[in-house]
Amino acid sequence: MADEPRMSGLVIEPAGLREMQDGAKVFARAMGRGGVHVEEWLFSFSRRLAEAGVGHFVVARHGRETIGYGSLATYETVGWIGFMGTEPAFQGRGVGAAIMQHLLGRAEQMGLKTLKLDATNIGRKLYTKFGFKDEYRAGRHEIPGFCVRGTRRVSPGGRVKFADRMPDWCLSMDRRAFGDDRSPLIAAALRHGGKLLLIENRAFGLLDGRKLGPLVAADPDAAMNIVRSGSSLGASVIYVPHHPRLPGRFLAGLSPAEEEGPITCCTRMQLGERVAQELELAYADYSAATG
Repeated sequence: MADEPRMSGLVIEPAGLREMQDGAKVFARAMGRGGVHVEEWLFSFSRRLAEAGVGHFVVARHGRETIGYGSLATYETVGWIGFMGTEPAFQGRGVGAAIMQHLLGRAEQMGLKTLKLDATNIGRKLYTKFGFKDEYRAGRHEIPGFCVRGTRRVSPGGRVKFADRMPDWCLSMDRRAFGDDRSPLIAAALRHGGKLLLIENRAFGLLDGRKLGPLVAADPDAAMNIVRSGSSLGASVIYVPHHPRLPGRFLAGLSPAEEEGPITCCTRMQLGERVAQELELAYADYSAATG
């Protein structure tokens, strides 16, 4: 356990919608991404997780001021810590450590056996003190524009279809790739306008605005067909886990994000029991670099 000094008068408390809105602003500033558009998107995403029953959010307060934000997304046995951010003027004073201690306590109460997170270079030192271990790097990539005509078939990957819910084979493949049931997260995205792209029994991808992910596939050809079809519908961003089983030719079809900053690339970290995952199925994550 990390031994971080805690500033006097600091309070960690559950976040309702108003507190989540304040926390989203803090997180945006902490990541150097302030602005109304970014803050609104972060709040909308937080609210979506909360409404799905997956996200549990906390804020750090000093007096009446919100100075920190954090979340725990819960599945069956796996939890994800995210949105970890501290108001820049209060960084280095134990706020992040206090939020982390609170979230770890919540995870223990819920019986979660594994915790994961995506660490920026700024946050990685703190997470290491709490016992998190590196797994692999992950990063944002740009999807080049593709011209896809006719039946959305790009041989030999298979024909891409659309669905408004995940069929059973999709749920099974996603559990094998992720190591737990994250269907509530995907279902929430579909309810808010997301599109599910499928190649029967071989691959699926979630298109959520400009972002494509998760992307789970049995082979690189099927994965690239989902990417091409997503691109034709406006997808331009994908978060790729650089695990050892990711095919190099899949990465060759993408471009590393040009933008430099703390949320462009991150380190996936884990605490607790190792999750049984078939990483060869995992081509893209839902998101990455969360604090």
